[in-house]
Amino acid sequence: MYQTLSDPIAIIEEARSGKKALLYTKTFKKGTEKIKTAVSVVVNIDNINVAISTHRKSLRYVLQIIKNAASVIYQKPYRRLDGLE
Repeated sequence: MYQTLSDPIAIIEEARSGKKALLYTKTFKKGTEKIKTAVSVVVNIDNINVAISTHRKSLRYVLQIIKNAASVIYQKPYRRLDGLE
């Protein structure tokens, strides 16, 4: 979870049921394993950002929320990973 919050590939602002949240996303790859993606949900409670959940999600899910997001707050510069096109 620490790497997802400290070095995300994207931070997406999302609103559900009238409440805003920031989604921190990070991908992980070790050797020849499939890419694993983590998403941490951060909400603001009394002016303090609180991480309320972290889950593994599919890469497809993360790409979909980026496409549908009203606001991508941060996106890490692209860096080619070996073995990925």
